[in-house]
Amino acid sequence: MRTTDDKEVRLGSSELFHRGEPLTETAWEKLMLGLSTRKYGQAVRQFSEAYGLEKSAISEHFIEASREKLKAIMERRLDKTRLCALLIDATPFQGQQIVAALGISEDGRKTILGIRQGATENATVVDELLADLVDRGLDFTEPRLYVLDGGKALSAAVKKYAGESAAIQRCQVHKRRNVLDHLTEEQKSGVAKKLNAAYALEDYGDAKQALNALHRELMDLNPSAARSLGEGMEETLTVHRLRLPMQLRKTMAAPCDRVGLFDCRTGLQERETLARR
Repeated sequence: MRTTDDKEVRLGSSELFHRGEPLTETAWEKLMLGLSTRKYGQAVRQFSEAYGLEKSAISEHFIEASREKLKAIMERRLDKTRLCALLIDATPFQGQQIVAALGISEDGRKTILGIRQGATENATVVDELLADLVDRGLDFTEPRLYVLDGGKALSAAVKKYAGESAAIQRCQVHKRRNVLDHLTEEQKSGVAKKLNAAYALEDYGDAKQALNALHRELMDLNPSAARSLGEGMEETLTVHRLRLPMQLRKTMAAPCDRVGLFDCRTGLQERETLARR
């Protein structure tokens, strides 16, 4: 741009764009909320001076902003991070397993701590994830609840870093799924109801007794299903043994069903109970 006396004038909006802010941050936030790059105009229309951007430009900004944010998450120090619960779970993505660790602080805040990508949810991938958390300062000697899916690799890795005394809660949804996978369609409904009823019991002794009774029943019906139920069964009852409030217990006992790694909703009183225990 030039003035009437032929002097060059810098445009503030242009310099903001080339510097990457606030466009990069704003576009990234909007795209993360589900705005399609095909509708990028809605993301930048708030700027009074349009930049005349193409769809690909917004996509490139989104990719770069995401890369920087992921790098910051993966490298930040955890020395001062105090957690009352640590959730570790894996999810399939394009033929591979993405293993992620999410921490819950004493006031209920959720923080993604680390992510690892692997061909399977094996011990090596999980060990690398936890070793990275240690290197970044997370104290595994602090007592906390570890909420895991049904994989043996996760439980073994947590015990390696936190010790045998670590309070491990195996996901009850994974346990039900693993047991039912051994049964016929006709058998699944009845067994599922008994599993649900056992885990819904408030008292630890009652819940364990109900699971043991089902285990004996399955030994006659389907020994493979019985072995699946028996493997790690005690760890599916940790929230019962700790006597967590029912609502918090439901959240922590079945994270992939109620929480996954990204949505933990519990009352303040229940969060404080988990922090104390």
